[in-house]
Amino acid sequence: MGVNLRIVFFINVLLCISYSLFAENASNYTFFSPDSLQPKTDTIKPSLKKNSGLDEEVTYTAEDSMTFDVNTKQLYLYGKADVKYGDVELDAAYIELDMSKNSVYAIGKPDSTGKVADSPYFKQDGHEFKSKEMKYNFESKKGLISQVITKEGEGYIHGETIKRDSSNTFYIKNGKYTTCSNEEDPHFFIAAPKIKMIPDDKIVTGPAYLVISDIPTPLALPFGFFPTKNKEAASGILIPAPGQSDNLGIFLKEGGYYWAVNDYMDLALQGDIYTRGSWAAKVTSNYKLKYKFDGNYNIRYSNIKIGRENFPNYENNKTFFVRWNHNQDPKARPNSRFSADVNAGTSNFSKYGSSTGSDYLTNTYQSSVRYDKSWAGTPFNLSTNLRHSQNNNTKQMDLSLPDVVMSMNRIYPLKKEGRLGGPNWIDNMGLSYTGNLKNDIRTTETGLKNHFQDSVIDLMKNGMKHSVPLGTSVKFFKYLTFNPNATYSEIWYLNKYEKLYNASDSSVTTNKVNGFNTVRDINLNASFTTKIYGMYTFRSRSIKAIRHVLTPNAGFTYNPGLGKLIEGPYGYKGATAKYSPYENTVFGGASAYKSSTLNFDVINNIEMKVRSAKDTVSGTKKIKIFENLQFGSAYNFAADSFQLSNFALNARTQLFDNIAINYNSQFDPYAIDTTGKRLKEFNYTQTGKALRFTSATAALNFTLRSKNGKAKETSTRASQAEMDRINANRNAYVDFNIPWSLSANYNLQYTKPGLVSKVTQTVSFSGDVSLTKKWKIGFNSGYDFTNKDVTYTSLNIYRDLHCWEMQFNMVPFGFRKSYSFTINVKASVLQDLKLTRRRDWQDLR
Repeated sequence: MGVNLRIVFFINVLLCISYSLFAENASNYTFFSPDSLQPKTDTIKPSLKKNSGLDEEVTYTAEDSMTFDVNTKQLYLYGKADVKYGDVELDAAYIELDMSKNSVYAIGKPDSTGKVADSPYFKQDGHEFKSKEMKYNFESKKGLISQVITKEGEGYIHGETIKRDSSNTFYIKNGKYTTCSNEEDPHFFIAAPKIKMIPDDKIVTGPAYLVISDIPTPLALPFGFFPTKNKEAASGILIPAPGQSDNLGIFLKEGGYYWAVNDYMDLALQGDIYTRGSWAAKVTSNYKLKYKFDGNYNIRYSNIKIGRENFPNYENNKTFFVRWNHNQDPKARPNSRFSADVNAGTSNFSKYGSSTGSDYLTNTYQSSVRYDKSWAGTPFNLSTNLRHSQNNNTKQMDLSLPDVVMSMNRIYPLKKEGRLGGPNWIDNMGLSYTGNLKNDIRTTETGLKNHFQDSVIDLMKNGMKHSVPLGTSVKFFKYLTFNPNATYSEIWYLNKYEKLYNASDSSVTTNKVNGFNTVRDINLNASFTTKIYGMYTFRSRSIKAIRHVLTPNAGFTYNPGLGKLIEGPYGYKGATAKYSPYENTVFGGASAYKSSTLNFDVINNIEMKVRSAKDTVSGTKKIKIFENLQFGSAYNFAADSFQLSNFALNARTQLFDNIAINYNSQFDPYAIDTTGKRLKEFNYTQTGKALRFTSATAALNFTLRSKNGKAKETSTRASQAEMDRINANRNAYVDFNIPWSLSANYNLQYTKPGLVSKVTQTVSFSGDVSLTKKWKIGFNSGYDFTNKDVTYTSLNIYRDLHCWEMQFNMVPFGFRKSYSFTINVKASVLQDLKLTRRRDWQDLR
């Protein structure tokens, strides 16, 4: 039968008072316990709290027993004792509570093997301490702790003796600072005879030296400073990394200043400097306003000089690049959205200024700054876009400044509610509108620079196109769908182009003629489509059935050819030729040739159902034979020759969930002569074959891994923006959840428009393997069969060293031949504690 502990405590108090009144030599009294295995619990009376000057009640428990000394007002707690005072909590094997001095003393207890168990554990205001012995005063809030281990920020503090004052500052004698989570025996630490710690602010040490695996190293500092702020970032100097380059000289990299502007934005200014004249500057910033938007930008400029001036191998490469990413929270403004994804710079940045393999392999830079707006309750929408596209090989640059689209969703002006028999084709008659304003620039990097010095307006091509489609949908016999559609379009231009022939030298010049011009066009089309299902069942033990879905499509398109061509001596050396005054405009002109085209194609989807022991519900499994198998062509009745278009055969499928196959090919129905020129005769009349194979592309993608990884990585230690960046670039980060993976891509291209054929083949492969839980090796390579050369190849080795990590990256050959070896501490607070050995591509050329 259980005993009420409050009654036990009340009886003990009465006995103590009686004994102190009538026994002159009484010195102490031991609480009796109805059950030594049941915890003893009590709370100091409010009167004692008032008399002692404490602000809050002190509560205590003990698993074994309690002893109270009446004369000295001391309470002794035995066996997993616990004392709580406000936000202060203390656990230990043995605790002494002094009522007169408002102090507490705690210590652990050796077990049968001599190992100390239930060492004092102290917790206050989110800070935790584990020690051998502890003293603390509730009133003065001062304490003395010995053999302590506590976590502060990303690191741990070990101290022989710690003294705490009333301002919550800790003074540590013979201390250690480490970021190794192996608390009892850290793999490394910074030893200092004196350490001062201000929680949530900083740790300051006197003379300190580095110890690795209990072996002191000669790496010493006159003092140490470690920020530990958790709630906000701290501004400060970014220490540069020194090094030496054979071609660039002695350098300092990534030095600068970090500025924590406010709670929503930061800014880092960094630079590289080399003794042989090269230098680089970088500006990086991250910003975020919760429930509104977030983003980041990175601007980099470099002037890299390779070799010595006036020597044949001397190079001076200036590169510039800017990245800007901005995302708006969808809930911030439901009816409008602003986003930006900018990647722009000089075309030589990927070759000379990039620091990663992915940047080096990037062939095209693309940017988009977009604003979308819709009006609730209306069908109208607005989209404004600034676009940029730049090819690093051809140096061609395309800009849209801006591209504005004003649209109206489809409306049904003739729809009548409650019509007898349900909706008909009149009810389905839909009308929509799209207005597109464009201002494009096509030039090169050098051309854009030269025109900015003069006038960039000459490069601009602009216009506005209005499109009004009207269409409906009708079903025949429940299975056949008929879709007639008519589209009227009108284009407005502020200029057109005029060609002039110069008889003296038979040259032709093209001039821009300003003025308001309109181009009108009409397109009529109608299409029929349906679906045919087929199923063939088997009596086989493994195959149950094959399912075939056939989707035939047939359509007719008519264009009256409203465009006009100008004829004259505008060909080669004054030969007669025709041209359209709108052929170089952003939307082009209307077609000058009438067309009446019948187009047709057939789409096939074929699946096989097999028995599967793994599926315990249905007992079957679907295997895709062809996700898409399409064959089609077109015939233009209005053309005077070559009425029949090329036949296209396209296929796409997925095998065993690991192999993706894409195939596209073209077949020409017309013959060629002995010189390879296309004839107006069908190929069948000359060769007896209906079609002539002219081109094909095939892509095979193979992926294999030991187990499926997570759809998305998550972490409580990283921000949402950081996790978004990691999930968007999974190949750039080490994933130890997948012991091994392999990916291979094979691409084949065949072309034979005439007599000569050309074959292009490339293969690329990448993968990684975790030799153990701590070792991982990754690789990336390929082979170009046309150039008979190995493509960009890299090897990466990663070793998890608990609180340290080791990385080895190598590009063994090629233009970017290089290697780097780094051993560093994982914690960001000690990010400069590392050993690096590298040879950049500039040194190994």
